[in-house]
Amino acid sequence: MNRVLVFCEYGTINGGENSLFALLPQLQNHGWEFTFALPCPSPFSQRLQSIGVHVEPLELFVRRERKPLAEIRGELAKIIARVDHDLVHANSLNMSRMLGGVAAEFPKLPMIGHLRDIIKLNRTALSDLNQLDRIIAVSNATADFHVRAGLDRNRVHVLYNGVDLELFQPREKNYGLHDQLGVEYDSTIALSIGQIGLRKGWDTLLLAAEKLPLKSLNLHFVIAGERHSEKRESIEFEKRLHEQAKNKSLDGHVHFVGRLKDIHRAMNSADFLVHTARQEPLGRVLLESAAAGLPVIATNVGGTSEIFVEPDREQESLASLVEKDCVDQLAGAISNMVTCGGKRNQIGQRLRSMAVRRFDARIAAFQLHQLYHSMIQSRPANQR
Repeated sequence: MNRVLVFCEYGTINGGENSLFALLPQLQNHGWEFTFALPCPSPFSQRLQSIGVHVEPLELFVRRERKPLAEIRGELAKIIARVDHDLVHANSLNMSRMLGGVAAEFPKLPMIGHLRDIIKLNRTALSDLNQLDRIIAVSNATADFHVRAGLDRNRVHVLYNGVDLELFQPREKNYGLHDQLGVEYDSTIALSIGQIGLRKGWDTLLLAAEKLPLKSLNLHFVIAGERHSEKRESIEFEKRLHEQAKNKSLDGHVHFVGRLKDIHRAMNSADFLVHTARQEPLGRVLLESAAAGLPVIATNVGGTSEIFVEPDREQESLASLVEKDCVDQLAGAISNMVTCGGKRNQIGQRLRSMAVRRFDARIAAFQLHQLYHSMIQSRPANQR
């Protein structure tokens, strides 16, 4: 049994946490045993403990203020020295940088970082990342962005996220969202999922909605997500969204429903997904929508085209891709999706087929298993 110590920055359950959690059962079947170090108690720590995964407490914040970097690295080093393991995996960009700062203290221990963001890094941060043995990037777009900035290409390994194809799959349409909203069953529902923040482009979505005859189209927008940031700009942004949704042209057709517990069932209730992110390394919700056979409208940013334009096939996108912040183009794509009727079923079938071929969680888990194994095997025998 090989043992992996995983460091997580937050205790909330978002894309990065769900992506790794989806691989755990398969990785355990391949003979890997996990210890997670993360904020406790938290939703993610409780979820891990519910399936028997050992959790070590790691607090990075005091009264919502991040601890000094040197103090955090000291805590990481103590956990690494205390927990019995063969390999260390940092599950986010920030955590990877923090881990890189202590890598020199453990020269015989393989260390992996995971890049799930496309954000500009300074030279110090890139130097920290380059101390790790391997760096996983969730898309070629993510890898290329950071390599251009100074990340060591030889350390980078692109590994796409995987999705649970049994949980997310096409099913007979349900009307759970219609019942929740109190709208007619013949209403068309456009679903959007993600954190409430500037990066997700919610303001562009509402501007596009204002250009559409929502009543005659019988179209409703469902925005599922919460705001996590306590920054003033984020709080004000959310307030503006709610005020905008009360405009005469939108009132009653835009619904903020918070965090949905059963996203897979919501996808079987909606008619299509709209994803207006201004940046997206490899959107997990896009993979889940494809697996569920839910047609997608998305901004052509980051790794999104890598999902929907398949290599070695026709260069036709399986999703309707639009430019970010292009209100008119987005409104047109939504209008076309509403009026295309039965074609949505054909689109959904093609998306499901693509997800099965390329984004099965079992495939991603096996690839990560191979990477873990190769890193441990590459050490001299007297260091194992």
